[in-house]
Amino acid sequence: MSKTEDDQYVNSRRRALRRLACGVTAYLIIPLALVVLLNFCRASLMSAFGLDDATMDEYVNLAYRIILVAFIAGLPVLLLGVAYRYYAVGSRAKLLFGILRTTVSALWLILVVTYAASSFDISSMIDDSPITHVTLHMTDLMLLIGLIMLIWIIVPIGEYIGGRKEYRRRLKERQDAEDQQSVWMS
Repeated sequence: MSKTEDDQYVNSRRRALRRLACGVTAYLIIPLALVVLLNFCRASLMSAFGLDDATMDEYVNLAYRIILVAFIAGLPVLLLGVAYRYYAVGSRAKLLFGILRTTVSALWLILVVTYAASSFDISSMIDDSPITHVTLHMTDLMLLIGLIMLIWIIVPIGEYIGGRKEYRRRLKERQDAEDQQSVWMS
């Protein structure tokens, strides 16, 4: 069996650190880069949409608030993802953290999109807009997306069921090797 196949059945700090780096990138660095890009394109956006400085400042501050809410609410998702990636396939800990991560991810998505949707008033974004009233039913959409994300609970359950025998076999081999080593040491 190759080293790569063997690694999934052993707890790994490397996998956890990789997940931490990806999570920080997804939840913090990319959104902040978008806000920096928004500030960089500020003059173009102001002229294209006919916005004044005060209105543009309001939208930039709104973007910062949405990113802050997304990051703070995303911290549990990030930490659960790190714990999920640390544990080996087939372990009960990976199953537990996988189910928790999926559930919290669905709640995170509902919270962030609901907060962002409630923060925007589309008709006031553009002066002299023919749009007088827009109603977005984000709640129904977010509940649907949350339900679809909860279906992802099948993934950690499938990993647990599919990898449990191999995980227990590897655990027993490791225990036997440690017992053998302790016999030789004494």
